[in-house]
Amino acid sequence: MSYREENEKLIPRLKRADIVRIERDKGYFHFALYIGDMMAIHLVGPSHICGISSGGLSSGSMAAATCLQCTFGEVKKELLLEIAGKDLISIANINEPFDDESEVIKRAEAQIGVHHYNLLKYNCEHFVNHMKYNLKRSMQVENIKRNPSIHITGIVLASSNTLSDVSNQI
Repeated sequence: MSYREENEKLIPRLKRADIVRIERDKGYFHFALYIGDMMAIHLVGPSHICGISSGGLSSGSMAAATCLQCTFGEVKKELLLEIAGKDLISIANINEPFDDESEVIKRAEAQIGVHHYNLLKYNCEHFVNHMKYNLKRSMQVENIKRNPSIHITGIVLASSNTLSDVSNQI
């Protein structure tokens, strides 16, 4: 069964305001907030806006530096299957209290358009957790803090200068 077919089977089980994790083939996850009717709201960063590459950021310290310095993104409302593309989705809610689903969705919809973005301080995972739980939290970034040599959205940080820049950003 293809990921698309698996995704189509999962979508009817999603509830409004569920956090959806999308496993990208570059070794990272993208996150979106499901709002019903097969739609989701998500924050996209510089790889989609600045045109660094079509499928994610390329390897190397120049791309890493560009991504780390980018401060704008865009909050979009799109079909969940379009956001996922060929990648697998899963439910990624955390065990925290949250407002009524309508309030969560209203808060996210109010953010649609150009939005602050920072790979390490406010990325798509921070965004969905902020909208749902009022927590600006990213487990991917927390993992980077524990081990800065791991992949950051598909970038293998190879130079010590770039690793130093990451440590200063966190």
